[in-house]
Order: sequence, then structure tokens, then C-alpha cells
Amino acid sequence: MTKASRSSLQTGVLSAPSQFLGYQLRILELMTGKRLSIADKARMFGVYGAAYGLPVSTGLVSVFPFTENIKTYALQHGYVEGENKL
Repeated sequence: MTKASRSSLQTGVLSAPSQFLGYQLRILELMTGKRLSIADKARMFGVYGAAYGLPVSTGLVSVFPFTENIKTYALQHGYVEGENKL
């Protein structure tokens, strides 16, 4: 992989902490930038949302701890971890 595909956030001081966030950063830049039309953004959001879930489709999977919130909600509403394993 060349340096051409790096995000602007993956240079300088932030290069080490963000080295594994390239894919998420590119999705986030596409969703917030002007490179895609609104219809393209909606299409991308719908396909990624259906395939990978809503946190991945927005590119915020690494910014906000969705899994911890879902786990906390489930535990507070009666889910017992390790019960009913497949």
C-alpha cells in the first residue's frame, strides 16, 4: 500500500494511533465530503448499513463505543452473559 491512500489524519503525530483506522476514516471522509452526491451517500449508507450494521455505515465505529452501550443495555434488561450458547 502506498502513502497516496492515507487520510490527512494519518500523518504526523496521529499516524501511530490511527494506522489501523484507514478504512473507517475513508468512509467518514466520503460521507462528510463533497466527493459523492446525496444519492450516492444514501445508497452507500443503505448498503453498508444492511451488510455491516449502522455504526459501520456511518464510519463512527471507532469513534463511539457502540458495542459497550449495547452490552450495558442488554445486561440492564435481563440478558445473562453465557446463557443460551449455540
